[in-house]
Amino acid sequence: AEVRKEQSKIEESIDRFNKMDLKDSQKKKVYPRIFYYYVDRNKKSEAKKYYQELAALNVYKNKKDVEVTYDTFINGGYQYLDETLERLKKAKPEEIPTLEKSLSRMYENKGIHSEAKKYARMAERHQRQLEEKNQAKS
Repeated sequence: AEVRKEQSKIEESIDRFNKMDLKDSQKKKVYPRIFYYYVDRNKKSEAKKYYQELAALNVYKNKKDVEVTYDTFINGGYQYLDETLERLKKAKPEEIPTLEKSLSRMYENKGIHSEAKKYARMAERHQRQLEEKNQAKS
């Protein structure tokens, strides 16, 4: 019940943003968050809408990440597989779980289920390690 209440608040905020006349600079900050929110909830049509809005803006922070996420989680693609594997080799510890989650989905999309499971397990393990590390700091 708490989660639904929180999601309802987020949806209301998104509705308010849609009714506002936002400047491009504001859209560049807000739209990626909305895009990822819908990707996380597997709401493909809404994610596609914000992907298109971002594409129309052309230049925004993390453009490549948005393109990879859209291809992988919305289009069911894996065209960024090799590139993501290369990025993983140089990734900062806080980036690793996200890259591994993306790789898991790419392998799933490609039909290589053993690799998909491997990267999903790695992402979970590295996410737990990050959370434990962050808790130890606080």
